[in-house]
Amino acid sequence: NQVSDFDSYPLPRVDDLVERLGRARIISTLDLTKGYWQVALAANARPKTAFSTSTGHWQYRVLPFGLHGAPATFQRLMDIVLRPHRSFAAAYLDDVVIHSSTWSDHLFHLGEVLKGLREAGLTANPKKCHLGLTEVQYLGYRIGRGMLKPQAEKVEVVKGYPRPTSKKQPPLFQI
Repeated sequence: NQVSDFDSYPLPRVDDLVERLGRARIISTLDLTKGYWQVALAANARPKTAFSTSTGHWQYRVLPFGLHGAPATFQRLMDIVLRPHRSFAAAYLDDVVIHSSTWSDHLFHLGEVLKGLREAGLTANPKKCHLGLTEVQYLGYRIGRGMLKPQAEKVEVVKGYPRPTSKKQPPLFQI
């Protein structure tokens, strides 16, 4: 991290993404298989990821998790891949969402996004894909059928925290 270049490319705002989906009638979500590892590092960037273990000296050939520029680099890639489909598809890192108002549109949209991912050399994990649904969980929200609300299990965690007993008690949630 100390020798790698910082990439300031922004991640999308979660509220902007989920708001786009609230009125969608049909939604699919795709989760890319180990997304970062699908991105090859340039040969001149590999030495910057070098590390040593008891078994030898190593360097990554793919984008490693934990590299401070990895999220920005990966988000930029996803934005480029999905740019032709931005009216019906978006990504937050490796979580892709496709939204449509009709079933026939959705089949076309899904095919176009999958084609774009394939052309970019990216693959989705079939076990983590949810296709053609009227309601999905995406980025911590339950979305679809004109509904947008936090996932129940996320709300329950917050509800389970004890209430403060005095004004001097330190806050339980640090932001």
